[in-house]
Amino acid sequence: MLDTGFGDCVTQSCLFVALCRAAGVPARVTGGRFLCTNDHYWAEFFEPSRGWVPVDPTIPNALMMAPGLSRREVNAVCDFYFGGLESLRLTMHREQLALPLDPSKRSERRRSAFLSTFAEAECGGRNVEKSTLDVRYRPI
Repeated sequence: MLDTGFGDCVTQSCLFVALCRAAGVPARVTGGRFLCTNDHYWAEFFEPSRGWVPVDPTIPNALMMAPGLSRREVNAVCDFYFGGLESLRLTMHREQLALPLDPSKRSERRRSAFLSTFAEAECGGRNVEKSTLDVRYRPI
């Protein structure tokens, strides 16, 4: 990403966390879902007076390339996502990189770095395609 200037939400969040940690600021990658859409990853850093502060580098970065937005509008979005998140997110995990599954799978994991918000399922030692799984969320 440093060479190309581009990266997905995982890459951008990991880079943000790495830069924070290099500067001595505790930080972690957080993942989950936008309700009604796909997996997404963002970051959090620890600020003693506020606790864990969310940062999503991906959305403001994407909006900077959107035609028709003024610099003021882009700056407002950047400011919002540095310390705030919209209410349509469901946090599924924090800093859970490649945790072992129990019971362990015989087939290949879906994601090698992060746990997906989709289930890891297998039958007869082979992965069950996620398109065949019915994933629904309901309030508890």
